Amino acid sequence: MRLTTTTIEVPQSYVADVQAVQFVEVKPKVEGFVEAVLVDEGEHVKKGQVLFKLSSAELYEEVKEAQANHKQAQAELKMAEVEVDRIKRLVEKDIISPEQAMAEADVARLQVQQAKSRLQRAETNFSYTTITAPFEGYVDRIPFKVGSLVTPSSLLTSLTDVSDMFAYFKINEKEYLEYKRTQLSGIDQPEYNNLELILSDQSTYRYKGKVETVEGDFERGTGSIAFRARFANPERLLRHGVSGKIRMLTKMENVVLVPQQSTFEI
Repeated sequence: MRLTTTTIEVPQSYVADVQAVQFVEVKPKVEGFVEAVLVDEGEHVKKGQVLFKLSSAELYEEVKEAQANHKQAQAELKMAEVEVDRIKRLVEKDIISPEQAMAEADVARLQVQQAKSRLQRAETNFSYTTITAPFEGYVDRIPFKVGSLVTPSSLLTSLTDVSDMFAYFKINEKEYLEYKRTQLSGIDQPEYNNLELILSDQSTYRYKGKVETVEGDFERGTGSIAFRARFANPERLLRHGVSGKIRMLTKMENVVLVPQQSTFEI
């Protein structure tokens, strides 16, 4: 056999941590009892869809009280405006100053604005008893059922957007320096834009991935740094936390391949 130089693609594998592009914990902003659970575990929901409804008599009473105070302030403003019209004749005769006549109406207007602000704040707090989905995704486990008392620290559920997936994998410092120098020189690195994801059943995910960014620091102790790749997930096959490996085919030129049968170990 005559040995000649050739070009090959060498596969390299890295353990991957696969995560959803969006993963949030859904918690209430106010305290209350779970009045209704309008979704089921694992259900796909749309953005803005109602997930939970809480019952809070205290917040409801605050809204009613704020509405009453606002109406009272509006009534007092109308009375002050009527009083201003009545004493205009006194102003014209220089019996009282115009500033004195307008002072009472200005105070009433200020009270109306304050009452309106308190009403808006009470209505906003009450609106927090209706909990909606911040984005389209899948509902995780729901630990609290109807009748449970929840607080702002209670985890109602988690929501994941799996339209795309992030795969984090770590490379050593030598590989990083080679990648960065090649990038700075302007040479294309197609292997980083054509990543394969090997799933736990050893099958190859049908969509290829692309490196998007690199973390800022090396991990102490291991001397490695994490890359983040994005994979399309239109069929929703991948879920948050799925295990897998990244396989990258590195192109090597002008290498000599020695048949393994012609070697022996000493």
